[in-house]
Amino acid sequence: MEAEQTKTRSELVHKETAARYNAAIGRMRQLEKKLKRAINKSKPYFELKGKYYVQLEVCMCGLRCIAHGFFYTQLTFLG
Repeated sequence: MEAEQTKTRSELVHKETAARYNAAIGRMRQLEKKLKRAINKSKPYFELKGKYYVQLEVCMCGLRCIAHGFFYTQLTFLG
């Protein structure tokens, strides 16, 4: 008896979740269709932004290595 109730509740929750998911997907498709031009115009910006963030991270890593070496050298010189 209790197992049947749990199963029924699970099915109901699943149906509600599936309905919300499908509504969200539908809304997303509407927005993509409506904003297609703006999305296409801004796509190169975000692609370049990602590329430059990767380059920035590489430079920051190199800078951290140099700073670490500098402080290590400073400690050995003063110590």
